[in-house]
Amino acid sequence: MACHSLFYSHSAIAFMNYWPTNREYRNQNIVDEGRELRNDSELYLSIPRLISTAKFPFFHLPRIWNDFDNEHPELSIIRNRLKFKLNLKSNLISELNSNPNCGRLFCYACSRVQ
Repeated sequence: MACHSLFYSHSAIAFMNYWPTNREYRNQNIVDEGRELRNDSELYLSIPRLISTAKFPFFHLPRIWNDFDNEHPELSIIRNRLKFKLNLKSNLISELNSNPNCGRLFCYACSRVQ
């Protein structure tokens, strides 16, 4: 949700360039106006210096958004925040209902279903 707000400029002005796209990052470093790459619209993934910081939101959320964008492009193109939230919720619930068994040993809820 946070990346959607940042990607479509629904967040505060202080966060506007928090995660640049690959194209914006490339144009900051080198003057390369003519070429378009296949991952230009994805968020730039900065590489953490330490493995322990890889799960921090600054490094992890762009990776989640890029993976979500590749898996569900029909959801990630929705610009309206309310429609996005509703469609995301229905998508997550449908994925939850498609696989109700968790696979944990001695799970009370799963043992009742069988």
